[in-house]
This record gives sequence, structure tokens and C-alpha cells, in this order.
Amino acid sequence: MSSFKARPNLSDIQFRQEPDAQLTLSGDTFIASPTGLSINNGMGVYVPIIVSGGTENDVLTLVGTQMILRPSSASGTSAFNSNRVTTRVGIPSINVGGATINEFIEGYFFPSVVPSSSLSVFSGGNDRQFGDAGVGNLSWSVTRNTMPLTSISISSNALGTYNCVVPIIDGNSQSGSASYTISTCQTPATSAVTTTIATYMVSASTSTGETTQTNATIVWRNKKFYFNNSTILTSGTVGAVMTASGGALSTTKTLNISQVLNNEYFYYAYPKTFGIPAFTVNGLPNNAWGNLSSGTLFTVTYVNTNGYSTEFYVARSDNKITGTYNIIVA
Repeated sequence: MSSFKARPNLSDIQFRQEPDAQLTLSGDTFIASPTGLSINNGMGVYVPIIVSGGTENDVLTLVGTQMILRPSSASGTSAFNSNRVTTRVGIPSINVGGATINEFIEGYFFPSVVPSSSLSVFSGGNDRQFGDAGVGNLSWSVTRNTMPLTSISISSNALGTYNCVVPIIDGNSQSGSASYTISTCQTPATSAVTTTIATYMVSASTSTGETTQTNATIVWRNKKFYFNNSTILTSGTVGAVMTASGGALSTTKTLNISQVLNNEYFYYAYPKTFGIPAFTVNGLPNNAWGNLSSGTLFTVTYVNTNGYSTEFYVARSDNKITGTYNIIVA
């Protein structure tokens, strides 16, 4: 006949564990209810331990009157607020953002560096005289820096649209060339236009949405010319001398030079749309130079080396001169 064993209900009525006594449980012990286990918080209040509803890597955190599962960054009385501007003396203010302490630390101390890019007009020149319709190649590069690149696009048509998509290789830095086209920028609509510009672009983005964009331009302008000559040039002879002098691209008639002459006339030619010149010679106003009524200012239709023609004013000194002259035109 077997011996009788009592199996009391483990409650405060039928079971008590004496203070400082140890209770050892073996095997599987299950808490049937999420609120079925409580501990004393040291102030006479029993705090329930709730372990449901958590995710991996959560920790037990005292929130109010409960021990519940929370992300480790939320331990304490409140969640860490990383979406605010942090300021310190000598350190630029920054709003790091993020939802966890890990994200804040990484963003503040190890911020991602956005990609960088470069673009240039490799052939054909980017500073031109009107009428120059030459084409060539653009040279471009995109540097990855922190995050992988996910897209690279190039605008090589001067129309403001990205007409070339570059295949991405492993998300790393890339470089290359692309042929460019121009529309009608080389020929202004009217002679009143002093500058036209064609804009080309390269842009790239990363896996986190960071972007970079760089532009390159080709600019067209007229030239202005100054030179010495021992004869009085006319509208029929001055064009060749202008071209031979070289000239300089410009969008204004202003001039400030020191010129050496040897029994010669001084000439200054520029687009007529810039207006009537006002000469100052060796510090004194000089109305005899570049004067319509006296014949020292006249108009010529100038055809440049690219075949583009426009009206120019040609101004000259009233006499042959010798010596060094400081000449200002406004």
C-alpha cells in the first residue's frame, strides 16, 4: 500500500516561505498569466512583471508601476530624445535625429559623408566667342564616401534634362566621359544679348537618399579689341586688324589699360550694344577720342572667325601719339 502525500495549493493560505529561506524549483516552471509574477519595489508595492509584447534584444524596464519589455535605449523614466538641436561651446549645433541612443551616437560622432561629384568641359572649351558651335566631351566623376551609390545621371544636352543614366558598379565611386551637344546657344536671338549659357549636370544619390549635383557651363560672348595702328582705318579695313589683334571676351565696354604708342593711333572696338564710350586719358576726360561728330567713332559690321556678325563701335584717338598712356573707358 502506497504512502499518502499531501499536495497543498501554493498560496499564502496553505503555503508560506519563511524569510531568508530558499526555494529551489527544478524542471519547467510556467507563469500562466502575463501579470502572474510580481516583485516588491522596496516601498511595500508589488510591481507586476509583464514579459509579453516585446521584441528581440528588449530588456525589462520599470515604467510607472510595471516591469515591462522595452528597447534598451528606452530604459529609465523616458525615451531618449535624439531629435533636438545639441549645442556646445566650440561645436556647431546639430539635430542628429534617430530613434535610439545607438543611432544618435553614430550620427553625432560618425556622421555619414554625402557623396561628391565633379564635372568639366573636357574638350571644345567653356569660354567662347559667339558662333562657336564646336562639340566635344564632358569629364565627370562621382565619389561614394560613406553610403553606396544607387544612381548616377548626366545631362549632356544643355536642355536641363538628364538624358544619360550611368550603370552602377558595386555602389562605389565612378568616373567617365560623355559627349555633349548644344542647341542654339552659340547664336543669340538679337544683338542686344551679351551672353548665352549652356548648362550641363551630373547628379548621384545613395542608398539612404543622400544626393550630390555639379554643373558645368559653356559661355558665349562677343570680343572687344584694342590696338595701335599708324593709319586711319575705315569700316572696310578695320575688321581684319581687329581679328589679328586677338581681342578678349567681354560683356561690357569698360577698359583700364596702360598702352605704349609710337607715332600711332589708338583704336578700341566693341559691340555697339554696349553704348557710346567715355574716355579718360592720363587722368583727364578726353572728348576728342571716340566722338561721333568728329569722326573718331564709327560703326562697322564685324564678322568674327566663327562667321557670326554684329555691329561694333570703333573708337580711335584724334591724332597719332607717342608715349605711355593710361586709358580708361566707361
